[in-house]
Amino acid sequence: MVITTQLESGRKVRSTNADRSATFSTLASLAYAPYLGPWSAATADGATQSRDTGPEVAGSKSGGLLWSGNLMGEAANNIKLWPYLLGSNNQTMLMDVVGWQVVGGALGSTQLWWPTKLYSLTCTAGNFPGLAGEAIIETEFFCDTLVVVDALHGIANVNYQIHTPADDTPGFFTFDAFGFPIIEVRFHRNSSSTSCNALWSRM
Repeated sequence: MVITTQLESGRKVRSTNADRSATFSTLASLAYAPYLGPWSAATADGATQSRDTGPEVAGSKSGGLLWSGNLMGEAANNIKLWPYLLGSNNQTMLMDVVGWQVVGGALGSTQLWWPTKLYSLTCTAGNFPGLAGEAIIETEFFCDTLVVVDALHGIANVNYQIHTPADDTPGFFTFDAFGFPIIEVRFHRNSSSTSCNALWSRM
């Protein structure tokens, strides 16, 4: 038997970069109607989140929401993130990963969703910019050094892996989605970069 992995091209976590510089606030439960949006309560930084096109949900000033699952009740086993920032080589950004679970209500109706914080990372840009006019532009730099500073839900090299080359080539963070139908990635420019984001794909 051949074991295969479904391939996906990278997509932006947020349709526009995050420019949050304040400390992340405490998470709280939300009332949300999947695929109908928007979030019906304020987010951690006090801004209402709105729906974006496709499975991606545009976040507030700080975060972006990813559908790890589908309408058939299936969820991706793993998610891969390639963080990048608008700025220059050796600038830093912070990234939190949060899983959202649901209880009650029919699909499409308003349901109670509650968060579980999974990981926190510090990411440092390498000298690997994008290209002018492309999805990642010439003033945006992929991070080549990733450090997990808080792993509340998993064991290194079991539930998550970091590829941190520290040689000016892009690093990435792969983690078990633990069956959460929505994964939120929250960004903080760490008073260093101008703004930050990540590419993501399901595995």
